[in-house]
Amino acid sequence: MEEKKYTTCRHIKRIGNYAVFVESTCKQATMIRGQLVVSKNRCQKCDQKPGDLEAEV
Repeated sequence: MEEKKYTTCRHIKRIGNYAVFVESTCKQATMIRGQLVVSKNRCQKCDQKPGDLEAEV
């Protein structure tokens, strides 16, 4: 069985019931009540690969 992207992404901090709490390096992140989050559905559609390394500035 294939793993969900939000369980293997390197940007996640923790996984909630509806949202994934992420670090500031995630391109899909939205600020809600002072926390950067992404919905699980939106995280699944992300074009970044789980092991994708990119130059961070």
